[in-house]
Amino acid sequence: MIAVTIGIGEKYELLAELAAESCRRRTGMQTFVLGAQAMQKHQLAHPHHLKFKMFTEFPKEENILYFDADTIFLRNCSFCQFENKPDLVCVNDLADKGWVTQDARRAGVRPTEYFNSGFFIVNRTHHEKMLAKAEALLATIKSPFKDQTHLNAARAQLKIPVHWLPKEFNWLDFHLTVKPGHNIVIGHMHGMAKRTAEQIRWFYQFWQNPASDFYPRVGRGDAILKRIQTVKQPIGAEVGVLRGTLSAYLLGARPDLHLTMVDPWKQSEAGSRYEQSGSTFGFTKQGTFDQYYATALKRTAFADYRRRVIRARSLEAVPQVANGSLDFAFIDADHTYEGVIEDIRAWLPKLKPHGLLCGHDFEFKQYPKWGVKKAVDEISAELKLSYERDEDFTWFIRLRSA
Repeated sequence: MIAVTIGIGEKYELLAELAAESCRRRTGMQTFVLGAQAMQKHQLAHPHHLKFKMFTEFPKEENILYFDADTIFLRNCSFCQFENKPDLVCVNDLADKGWVTQDARRAGVRPTEYFNSGFFIVNRTHHEKMLAKAEALLATIKSPFKDQTHLNAARAQLKIPVHWLPKEFNWLDFHLTVKPGHNIVIGHMHGMAKRTAEQIRWFYQFWQNPASDFYPRVGRGDAILKRIQTVKQPIGAEVGVLRGTLSAYLLGARPDLHLTMVDPWKQSEAGSRYEQSGSTFGFTKQGTFDQYYATALKRTAFADYRRRVIRARSLEAVPQVANGSLDFAFIDADHTYEGVIEDIRAWLPKLKPHGLLCGHDFEFKQYPKWGVKKAVDEISAELKLSYERDEDFTWFIRLRSA
């Protein structure tokens, strides 16, 4: 068995090569990318139609695993057990979605029998006719989908049996929905071609990294990003970095962002106010902080020319940042009232006019000794500026011009 994907156009060529590399790494299979030359040879109207030509392109191959370019193989897996089987091997699409119901109707199948053509396994003996039939149906079935409707219709008309794999083998938009500790084998990421080449490379690096045990859609990151989306070449600071989760997310999402990352990565002294606040990290040992520091550096290494790492406590780092230089300062360090109000007052002069003063963990009833809300309420009243709250317990104050 070989694996095949399609990459035509600059972004899709990059996506296909990265997806192919993830397939080789996780399956050990020979993996090929069909490109513009193959499309021109067959005089096809759309890159997706190369799916119909796979057995023509690889005349010596009996079994082919196909996957779309915006796919990533996340776990080691083997598919040799499906070689030469009469069943089409695939994953059911989102049967409860209205668009699936509509397209299933076009294809003449029930929504529960409708498969996503971004991943499937076929063999020459049992499925070559299905691919040819799907191509022929392009002339009679009008659909917004370039191949999926026609492949579903061809399978149904030829009465080809299906071996349904669980959704973990083609989890659609997994990067927006998965939780930590996921068991996804293969993820599908719609919209990746709209990102920059740097963002695409970062995304694959992020997910291929064994240290990536966190949820890539960082809610506090999105809350920041939507507030700086019109700012060109933003400059920001994250005060309290820990493992680099947020820093990596922001640097990946905004290739023009320059970010100062401030954290001492240092064990708290016994009896310190941070320890007394009840924070888990108040009791974390130095060896663990050293590991967190290494992880933060590794996760943001792709943007090492756009990051500045200051391994120091917040107030010690402040003099190293110029006044009026930051578009945002995200405060996520000592969560006691005293710690938050000190950090806010120290970092406030570093912001530009209209800059964002913001932070994390606004209010947690399970941590009664935390004082984020009290500090934000106080500074908001002092500045005569209201604050906004957003997802992931974030808070934001937009400054006015001087």
